[in-house]
Parts: sequence; C-alpha cells; structure tokens
Amino acid sequence: MRFCFPRLREAIRQAALLVVPALLCACTGKDPYNPGTSLGTFTVEAQRKTATCGELESPPDPWRFEVRLAQDGRTLYWLQGGLPVSGTLDDAQRTQMKSSDTKTVREANRGQAACGVRREDQLDAALTAKEGANGKLEVSSFVGTLRYRFVPTEGSDCQDVVALGGYAELPCEVALELRGTPKAK
Repeated sequence: MRFCFPRLREAIRQAALLVVPALLCACTGKDPYNPGTSLGTFTVEAQRKTATCGELESPPDPWRFEVRLAQDGRTLYWLQGGLPVSGTLDDAQRTQMKSSDTKTVREANRGQAACGVRREDQLDAALTAKEGANGKLEVSSFVGTLRYRFVPTEGSDCQDVVALGGYAELPCEVALELRGTPKAK
C-alpha cells in the first residue's frame, strides 16, 4: 500500500525552492538571482516588429518595462524576475542571450496527445557604454531585438489550442525592437 501526502509533498517542494538558492549562495558566496556587479536599472521601450502568435501571446505595442543589468567580466546579465539570463560581450559591447522554457498547454486526453509548447527567447543587444573604474561598464543606453518563438514539442497535438484562439498559429514568433535608457532616479 502506498500512502500519498500531497500537502506534505508540496510543502517539501516549496521549501526546496527556498533552500536551494540559499545553499548555492552559502556555498559559492554568490547570490544566483543577483550575479555580478550592478550596472543599474533601465527603462525599456519595445516596439513590435512581427507578431504571428495572435494578441493573447503578444505584449502591448509599445511595451514598457524595467530590467536590471549586471556585469561580471565580459558576462552581461539581464535580470527581470526569475533567474538571470546571460551572454558574453564582444569588443563592440554586443551580446546575444538565449533561454527557453517548456509548458504543457493541454494535458493528453482520450485519443489526443498533449499540447506542449516550448518558448525560445533570444535577445540581441548592443550597449552604448564606456569602461569605468575596475572594468565596470558605464552604460548610457542599449538597443536590440527581442524574439519570443513558440514551437510545439515533439509529438504534441495543438490543433485544438490554435482553433480555440490560444495561438493564431504554431510555430509562431513575436519580435520586438528595444531601446533601454537608465531609469530616472
């Protein structure tokens, strides 16, 4: 006989989500959510270039948000909510950052495979910056392109999700032109 304690299991999972970052910080001396040296908070204005996913999966146009940038050597960090995304700066202060996440949009049911969608994010950015003390960049602005691509996972059946308006089509993409400036204090 197998006993199932879903509340206990959920409590343990929640505790692990809090403890693991704390252990990483304690073992490495670094906060995984705030790596490197802060370069400041930036106000970003994004203008939509393409949007083939439909309005439900597209941000407003224009879209305004804030992001924090940080640096560790030639590594640039984009901090916005969860774990940071990073890329390596070249000599012209350009970088490319990529991340992805997979979600089950609809579970499998009798006679129909699940609908899983992988979101692939790519940021191509160029900083306007000069090197300050100790190699820290002094960023006056940045420009770039941010792409969100939504792709069904292998073996997925997402026809009903598209038909019901969850997406206009799959795969699909949203591309935005970005301009970031230091947040006014």
